Formats: sequence, structure tokens, C-alpha cells
Amino acid sequence: MLQMRILTEGALLLLLLLLSAQDLRTGRISGRLVFLSFLPGLLRMSVCLLPGGGNILFQLAGLLPGLFFWLLSRSTGRAMGEGDGLVLMAMGAVLGISGCMLALSMALLPAAFCAGFLIVVKRRKGKARIPFIPFLAAGFLAGICIS
Repeated sequence: MLQMRILTEGALLLLLLLLSAQDLRTGRISGRLVFLSFLPGLLRMSVCLLPGGGNILFQLAGLLPGLFFWLLSRSTGRAMGEGDGLVLMAMGAVLGISGCMLALSMALLPAAFCAGFLIVVKRRKGKARIPFIPFLAAGFLAGICIS
């Protein structure tokens, strides 16, 4: 089970780093990479179906924070990118609900500081776009190091 955890978390971390680079460079992310980012979570969930493999409901509940962000994006006219919610769902599929919430908390704090800095120091308007996936990647890494 530990080897599966290392494999899925390592694969997702690599994909998150690629998505982060894209998000920073272009402000957009590849749908193919987002699709690939769900594969480690699907692998983790399939292991949960084996005897002694873990709690599938815990893993499925990990999708909920990302689903919330995705629905929020859709309902606000994409004020926040849809890809952020999808990437958060992929993280939740690997980490489960508690790990996903930890990673999200670890991502939101520095993102809020960055937004505050841009508004106060750089005099940017509140509608300035900030790539969020690099913060999600950092939160994911911090979350797996803590747990």
C-alpha cells in the first residue's frame, strides 16, 4: 500500500508541476494534462476496491472540494478557472477528503498573501488573475510531507 501511495502521489506531483509551469507561462492549462492528472486518483480508488485496500468513500469524498470550486467557477462566469477545480478534484482523488482539505488550506494561505501583495503594493485591481495551480501544487507537496 505504501508503494501505491508513493507512486500515485509522485505521479500527481509531476503532473501538478507541469500544469503549474503552463499556468504561470500562459494562464491556461492543457486539458490533456488535466485528464492525465485524474489517472493516479483512479488507480488509488481501484486499489480501495481490493480487500484491505482502504476506504473508497474516503477517496470519493476527496472529490467534493474540487467539485465545489468547479461549480463555483461555472456559477460566477469563470471568475475562477474551471481547471483549478478539476485539478483540485484530481488531488482529492489521490489524497482523500482530509488530505485534500489540508492541501487546499496550505494553498489558500499563500495565495491570499500573494493577492493582498498585488492589491496593496502593486496597486492591481481585485479582478487581476493569479495562477492558482502553482499554489495547489505547493499545498499538495506540503500536505504529503505533513501526512
